Amino acid sequence: MLPFENIKAERARAASLDVSRTIGTLEIDASIFGSIIDHPVRLAESTLPGTLQFENVGGPTRTAGTELFARYRVGLFTVTGGYVFLDSTEIDPETLKREEADLTPKNGATFRLDWEDEDTGRLGFEAFYTGPQSLSDPLNPNPYRSRGAPYLIIGALAEYNVTKTVALFINSEDLTDVRQTKFDPLLRPTRAPDGSWTVNAWAPLDGRTINGGLVVRF
Repeated sequence: MLPFENIKAERARAASLDVSRTIGTLEIDASIFGSIIDHPVRLAESTLPGTLQFENVGGPTRTAGTELFARYRVGLFTVTGGYVFLDSTEIDPETLKREEADLTPKNGATFRLDWEDEDTGRLGFEAFYTGPQSLSDPLNPNPYRSRGAPYLIIGALAEYNVTKTVALFINSEDLTDVRQTKFDPLLRPTRAPDGSWTVNAWAPLDGRTINGGLVVRF
């Protein structure tokens, strides 16, 4: 790693607008946000073989997006949903063109359904969606694909009250068993410019997880 030389400090500017409204048992939250980072710094290959250096990218990193969230309660049920749109771009140091920022999905969504009875227990179901994302990191470009595949993760929870102070639960995450290794290998065929032998993580690595236990309330 070469020492810093002629590096300008990054300077960020950001703004957001948030709106909330409650209509009976319906809660709605919405936000719009944006930011600009001037003189962004990145790690890059230097002219000396086998060395890396920090340098300023020739243009600002721009991010804008919106987030919507809603929760609705009816009886013992609660329905929650959310959506995020994120548009983040940066200058490609090689082409000097504005490109989609790496490892930043444009679209993401969540859904959750809960049933809860104070005496009996609770049940929950949740789903998370992640849209495609760029995998064009100059120092660790993905050799198998230029964009990550969209994926859906599903989870569930059940809890039963044995007594007022003791409950049993079972929790499951990623029931669809989404794993990055199901799409492509983690190991690279050759070492990346930054020395890595593995690609960047863009999807879950653990896969399906199920656990249970006992809850004691004091």
